[in-house]
Amino acid sequence: MSGLDFTVEELLANDYDSVDEEFLEDFFVEAKEHIENIEMKLLELEKNSSDPEIINSIFRSYHTIKGLAGFVSQLLIQKIAHTTETLMDLCRNNEISATKKIIDIILLSTDLINKICQEQSLNKNENFIRTACNHLESIQNVIESKDSELSLDIEVEVSSEVQSPKIGEILEQHDVLDEDDIQDILEKQSENTEMMFGEIAVKEQKATPKEVVEAVRTQAKVNTNEYMRVPLSKIEHLTNMIGELMITHSVIEQSTINKFRTEDNSISSNFLKVSRITKDIQNLAMNLKMVSLKSTFQKISRIARDTIFELDKNIMFITQGENTEIDRSVAEKILEPLVHLVKNAISHGIESSAEERVSLSKAVQGLVTVSAYSKRGFVYIEVADDGKGLNKERIYQKAIEKKLIDSNRNYSDKEIQEFILLPGFSTAEKVDSISGRGVGMDVVKTEVQKIGGKLDINSQINKGTTFILKLPINNAVMNGTIVNLAKSNYIIPTINVKQIIQPKNEQWVYIQSKQSMIKVREDVIPVIDIWRIFDQTKSKDYEPELIIILEMEHTLKALPIDSITGRQEIVLKPLGEEFKNLNFFSGSSILADGAVSLIFDIENLFKLDEGAL
Repeated sequence: MSGLDFTVEELLANDYDSVDEEFLEDFFVEAKEHIENIEMKLLELEKNSSDPEIINSIFRSYHTIKGLAGFVSQLLIQKIAHTTETLMDLCRNNEISATKKIIDIILLSTDLINKICQEQSLNKNENFIRTACNHLESIQNVIESKDSELSLDIEVEVSSEVQSPKIGEILEQHDVLDEDDIQDILEKQSENTEMMFGEIAVKEQKATPKEVVEAVRTQAKVNTNEYMRVPLSKIEHLTNMIGELMITHSVIEQSTINKFRTEDNSISSNFLKVSRITKDIQNLAMNLKMVSLKSTFQKISRIARDTIFELDKNIMFITQGENTEIDRSVAEKILEPLVHLVKNAISHGIESSAEERVSLSKAVQGLVTVSAYSKRGFVYIEVADDGKGLNKERIYQKAIEKKLIDSNRNYSDKEIQEFILLPGFSTAEKVDSISGRGVGMDVVKTEVQKIGGKLDINSQINKGTTFILKLPINNAVMNGTIVNLAKSNYIIPTINVKQIIQPKNEQWVYIQSKQSMIKVREDVIPVIDIWRIFDQTKSKDYEPELIIILEMEHTLKALPIDSITGRQEIVLKPLGEEFKNLNFFSGSSILADGAVSLIFDIENLFKLDEGAL
């Protein structure tokens, strides 16, 4: 390869198998973290190409990858990182502008490194190596052509940023090297500028490879928290065991605590201490699995960028709320549905031409937004566009043509919008690489439901469409209020319980001889017709013993019940496939007495009298 100081044959001949497997795995994990940082920063750089801190951050990540790769025999990754780092050095010295072409080149470098991290056999794949070398030769040509055009009169202002400690300084702090060793290595480095400080230290037997790698890691983590990697399977097992502990704890509490209170106050007191400790351990275990949506949003941003360029559309894509935290397993499973929604918004939500948008008094540039926020034990992710909106007439006709609905039935606007979630529905004339609005939307809905979430749609013609994903923050534990109704126990999320009252006759408001509302102080609150859930008719002489006032998004509704059994931390269990049509229940749990109880879906309870279900 001309322009490169290595050949394909040298890369193929490299010994990739001599490194300890666990040591190598640590490298791949850390390299992926740096790749994520690089991609995120590149997307920011595209919006602000002159920000020196963004460029410096990308440069440092490539520098760290290069250093680590050299000590785990990852020669191809080392060469990719080194060449790209050189290009970034020119950018940070203002010798090359960070244009779209340059950003595309750097993104391709991240893709190559990421693929090697995911599939190590690519290190020995000749076709892949030649592709990588062709890419590196392109970078080298850019570097050389820009160098030849440089003016010697250019003055580069030295950054005043805090510099990371040097490898030699770190090794000296760890009593690996002394000042004489450092000077000796620096002199040898001046004679051979191609070799890095750490490589010379190892070659001269002044430090071991492990000591140098640890120093490189320390250098990369200055001013950051220290972390220990723990396999996710261990955390999952810990969480499950704590869930079983909570169930057992509740059983013991129900069967014996009353006796303890009357016979031995010390046992009762100690039991309460155990309860608090168990709760703290439970919260800690839940937090171990929590991650921010930053990485998920970063991946979506990259895909959105590529889709916008592929379609040659004038669209601004932004994300908000990336620091919102969610269970790691939920974050992983939600990526594919979000990608599908974003692609649809870009390709079919936003109008095809600037003229079409201008004719509708819209800005020439379309807008697609992905935003996240948490509320009352759930995370909401909204994918919104300011495009054409869903054409309800077209959707209805397409559903009729495909015989997906009953042509003799009247459907609400909301129901018609949700036809796009039916299996086999699509308004796209043809399926392309991006996919049309509706292609696979049933899969999106199914995947969201699998993790205990819900998908809602809000759309206005020529205004835009918003898909709202309501996801549980975690799939493990919640505080529940256990109520008895129709001779069975059910669970209500305590977070939705505002008040519990014993109704009086004068509080009832009757509509068409039915107890349709109840007056609580100054509020007149609609009563949920709970009997519709069970497909039963309320007996004329039935009077509820208690009323639970439920609150959701500043709206109140009253739920009649027979009694309150208690409150406890419950371990959530998803409903099986055979129960998927139970719209008014979101899951199940095992109570303290060992019985299985269903959990009310408060959101759908609130929709019961709105004709939305």
